[in-house]
Amino acid sequence: MITTIVVPLDGTPISLAALPLARAEAQAHGARLVLLRVVPEADAPNDPLLKEIQADLTMTAINLAGNGVTVEVACARVEQALDVPAAIVREAHASGADLLVMAEAVAPAAEALTGEPVVAAVLSLSDLPVLLVRTRDWAGATLRPGSAVLVEVDGTPAARTALVTASTIARITRGEVTILRVQVPERASGMAGYDDYAELADAQTYVDTQIRALRAAGITTRGMAQFGAGPATVAAIARRLNAGMVVMSMPTHDGPVCTACHRDAEAIAQALACPVVFTWQPDLRPGAFTGAASKSPGAIASQPV
Repeated sequence: MITTIVVPLDGTPISLAALPLARAEAQAHGARLVLLRVVPEADAPNDPLLKEIQADLTMTAINLAGNGVTVEVACARVEQALDVPAAIVREAHASGADLLVMAEAVAPAAEALTGEPVVAAVLSLSDLPVLLVRTRDWAGATLRPGSAVLVEVDGTPAARTALVTASTIARITRGEVTILRVQVPERASGMAGYDDYAELADAQTYVDTQIRALRAAGITTRGMAQFGAGPATVAAIARRLNAGMVVMSMPTHDGPVCTACHRDAEAIAQALACPVVFTWQPDLRPGAFTGAASKSPGAIASQPV
């Protein structure tokens, strides 16, 4: 289970957008919140200024606490801004974090303040799941209870991680899981041939097997396998289903396949208004987004609704 959620803040209104969702997660899991501020020497060259930053962080914690949510603060100083992402991951581990929640600005707010280099670096360094709130202002984002959770699977072992994460979310939100497998025709024209239809049938059999497994665990589930073209198809189906969340698995090894998956994931996140969860293969990236059967690490990108 998730017992500790760490929220890195940078003193800007955009970073505060992570707080509503982080607090909701803390209430759902009975977890404590830790507000973390990592300050470069240039921003806090002396102890009085660092104490002022700590006082501001403490006031934020006081305003956030209550209704069963315990909030703590942690502050660390690094030599330069380039050291901030690694320090965030290090301090999160020191706090015993099971989940990181961060905010990332999107246009037009991104023109004034992005924080995106820090967010991107944390995502690449972290072996903890990251819930990413993508927002245009300080208001943040929320998750809709009872909505559909669309999980894209590809038939690989990593897909199990996505399925466990999706089932965990569905349990918390009392939602329905829709399993999707997109089969891309091998012909350059995109027209399906005999072999493509045979593979589509195999894909549907795979989906049906996963549906039975999740239903046996008490989770309302449906699914489909269909021809499509990757990100565009996933985004279109998510919109058609009015999905409250999309879950996908990605490899973590270096190389062109990994890079392509991340590009696809970013394309889907940009196209959707609902949260997007990115999970990684558990044998390659240990972490703790705990489901009913096993740990399922991931990164969650939440668009403003």
